[in-house]
Amino acid sequence: MNRYLTTVLTLAVMTLAAGRSLASETPSKFNFGTIPFGKPIEEVLGTVEGASVSEDDHADFSDVGAYEGVTSRHFPDGIYTTGGIGCDKRLNSNVVKKYDVCYSGWDNIASISLYFCRRYNTDDPYTLFMVEKTLKELDGPFRSSFKSLAKTITGQMNVDPDTRETSYQTFQMLALGTSPDPAIYGVWRSEGQKVILLVRPGYIPETTDPPTILYISVSGCRTYLAACKDYDDSKQQEQEGKAGKAGGDF
Repeated sequence: MNRYLTTVLTLAVMTLAAGRSLASETPSKFNFGTIPFGKPIEEVLGTVEGASVSEDDHADFSDVGAYEGVTSRHFPDGIYTTGGIGCDKRLNSNVVKKYDVCYSGWDNIASISLYFCRRYNTDDPYTLFMVEKTLKELDGPFRSSFKSLAKTITGQMNVDPDTRETSYQTFQMLALGTSPDPAIYGVWRSEGQKVILLVRPGYIPETTDPPTILYISVSGCRTYLAACKDYDDSKQQEQEGKAGKAGGDF
């Protein structure tokens, strides 16, 4: 075999091996301790190649917002509604970009949402400040599911949670007059991060609806809330300016 043909075959084998290596890698699951908080969009999305990724222009946060008391305690002044009281909840899409990630090869994860923010009216890069992980539906009562998941999280973070009983009610449930579902959530705090586990019963008896885990960068959340304040202040000044001009025609 001549040297040229040997080189070609060697390169072909190396290319095939590299392809197999890439194919064997699964998109990041964003497990605790591996989340690239503070990194820009392009870098973070590069870790989920092979998965289905879609941008949510509205930065919907309705599922988390349906848990009574969660958003008011942990995202004060950072939650917006599509209408009046009780309507679907969103983050501020003027300072947030949200990407939903799905991958059929994940065994226990249904989807992951990535939240990036930047200060309002700046050219700063959007950086990752929160990850929302939705697990698949679990068998068994929701309290038992919460206990098992909480035990795992506590073991990983080595800190006990602040656990609260609450209720879950979406805008659709409210509109239809459906009573809230019982629910439970836990909050773990460690080294500049906050983890929130949200669990409620499934529609089928003795099952647990897909649990949600929020991974939040404390400093990133502060940046988000500051960006919301900048946005709200700007809009208020704009409205006052319009009102002042209208008053000039008195």
